[in-house]
Order: sequence, then structure tokens, then C-alpha cells
Amino acid sequence: MASQQITTARAWFVHVTARNFVVMASDQETRPGIGEVAKDLGTGKIGFVMGEVGGKVQLRPLNGGKEWDAEPSTVRPAPAREELSARLAATNNQSRWGR
Repeated sequence: MASQQITTARAWFVHVTARNFVVMASDQETRPGIGEVAKDLGTGKIGFVMGEVGGKVQLRPLNGGKEWDAEPSTVRPAPAREELSARLAATNNQSRWGR
């Protein structure tokens, strides 16, 4: 009975993982898709993924502004705590300047 529960739990985990993330080749990491919030580990900045051009991932700051290019290997989904902090900072900045 216990081994059946473990197998069921594994199957559920694989199903949820496959549904929630883009699964890439085994030698690649998962990267966020267009419109998702991501962290550029090269600069430490957080922004929205706008697309890919010339082998670079383009990100835009959460409060708008100029896009920057990042190496695909340094772009990861933003951790929830960091995303929340960045969104709060963007909202505070917009309210401070009346935007």
C-alpha cells in the first residue's frame, strides 16, 4: 500500500511539473516564457521577458523603461519573494511620481 502511494505521488509530481513548466532538453534549464517575470542572474535585475533576438533574451523592468539583453543561460524564473519585492518597488515608484 505504501509503495502504491509513493508511485501515485511521483506520477502526480511529474504531471504537475510537466503542466507548469516548459520542459527543455535534458542539458538545458527551464526558462520563463514571454510575459513572465524573470531574474537576470548576470545583473541581478528582475523584469518581464519580452522575447529573444539574436540569441539574447530581452527583459524589460517591471515599472517600464528600456529593455536590456541577457544571456539565455543567466535568465531564471524570479523567486516569489524577489518578484513581490520588485513589483512593490515599481508600484511605490509609480505612485511617488504620479504615474
